Amino acid sequence: MTLLLADFFALYIKTKNFHWHISGPNFRGYHLLLEEQGDQILTATDDIAERVRKLGGTTIRSVGQIGRQQRILDNDAEYVSPNDMLD
Repeated sequence: MTLLLADFFALYIKTKNFHWHISGPNFRGYHLLLEEQGDQILTATDDIAERVRKLGGTTIRSVGQIGRQQRILDNDAEYVSPNDMLD
């Protein structure tokens, strides 16, 4: 479950990155879509972590742990097209 949590945190940050950097003619719709998706991911992350603790497990303890365990690739590109963000 810790790997899943690392993935959810990575996906949340990636989604917020795209939310902050989306551009183009569909900006408003995509911006709102990514904001909503980010909120849903963060809520799910908290639900998963609370379930893990209820079952007696441990959760993510640091950003470093997320980086070591995430399976979702980062995207540090200076520019990502809206189509690539949403694919």
